[in-house]
This record gives sequence, C-alpha cells and structure tokens, in this order.
Amino acid sequence: MKKKILYVIALILLCSAGCSNAQEKDHPNKETVKDKVTVTNQTKEDKTTQQEKEETKNEDNDDTKKEEQPSSTKQQSSSNTKKSSPKTEVPQVNQPSKENTKDTSKPTNKPSNPPKQDIPETPPKEEVKNTPVKQSAMEVEVLNKINNYRADNGLQPLSSSQYYQEKANAHAYAMAEKRALWHEDNGECITNSPDPFTAWINSSEHKNIVLTPNNTVGVVAIYYVDGYYYSVFRTYW
Repeated sequence: MKKKILYVIALILLCSAGCSNAQEKDHPNKETVKDKVTVTNQTKEDKTTQQEKEETKNEDNDDTKKEEQPSSTKQQSSSNTKKSSPKTEVPQVNQPSKENTKDTSKPTNKPSNPPKQDIPETPPKEEVKNTPVKQSAMEVEVLNKINNYRADNGLQPLSSSQYYQEKANAHAYAMAEKRALWHEDNGECITNSPDPFTAWINSSEHKNIVLTPNNTVGVVAIYYVDGYYYSVFRTYW
C-alpha cells in the first residue's frame, strides 16, 4: 500500500511538472504572436504613412503643374493672339484743310467800336495852405524901434490908431495869404524879411517914410506864414 501511494504521488508530481512545462511553452508562443501582431501593425502604419506622403507629394506636383499650366497657356494664347491678330490698315481719309472749313456764310464784318463815354474829369486836389498867424508882440517891438530911431533923429514919436491899424492888418494878411508883396497906398513900408525894421532902414525910400517929420500917427502889422514875415508900416500926419 505504501508503494502504491508513493507511486501515485510520483505520478501526480510528474503530471504537475508536465503541465507547468506545457504552460510555459504556451506563454512564449502567445508573446511571439503578440509581437508578430504589433510588427504587422507597425508595418501597416508605415505603409499608410508612406502612401500618405506619396499622395501629398503627388498632390503638390499636380498643383504646381496646374499653376504652371495657365502661365504656359497664357503665353501660348498670347503668342497665338499675336500670330492670329493681323494688322488692319485704317484707310486714310483726306481731311479738309482749315482754309476750306471756314464758314463763308457768316459775315466777316467786325462790329464797330462802341462810342467812348465821356468820363468826368476829377478836379485837381487843392493844396492845403497854412493860414497866416498874427505877430502882435513883434508889431509892438518894431514900432518901438521906429520911435527910438525917430527920436535919435530929433523927431517926435508916432502914436497908434485903431482905424489905421485895422487897415494895416488887412493889407498884411492879404499879402501873407497870397504869398506876395504890393503897395496899397503912398507912405507905407512893406517887406517879408524876418527883421522888418532893419530892412526898412537899409532902404532909402522906406527910411524917408520912417523919418517923415510932420507925421504923428504910425502903425505896424505883421503876419507869419511859411517862413516869411509879411509886414506893413503906415504913417499919417
């Protein structure tokens, strides 16, 4: 009995060892199958990527060909049009000369010049003249010099008179306004010198009037304008 039991245990051990070997053999086979599957998948993927690359290259080549074709076709079409378009000669039309194109129907008489209108002449501008200015202080000074000169010559001094003063003023003003000298009456002295007394004494005629012995009235009128002193001396008996 013991031998049988030992024999049975040995068989069991042998069976278990065989099963384990068989399983170990089966496992590598499975791994190899997996490896083969992965390799095939990789090859398939590589093939597909290569096909895609080739397709993209082909598409690019097709696009470039398409782009090149229009330019070539354009050149061909332009060359064809150049060849095909013959030169058309435009017949020259004889243009009428400018001399012949003038309208002879229209009258060539030019309109007469319109009458000139009388333009009113502008009056000349009047010169602005300065008004004469009365020199009262100078009048008194000149009359005093005359009386002193008469006294030196043994004659009486002359007295003033309003009536004769107004006449002398009017005469002196008129000469100053017209910038001229003239006599209005006998027995008077006139000048436009800045020193009337000296001018009269240096003139023999005017000196005799100043030294008239029988006269008792004497007046002096002086007006200044434009740098001149228009002066009048009158004496009466």
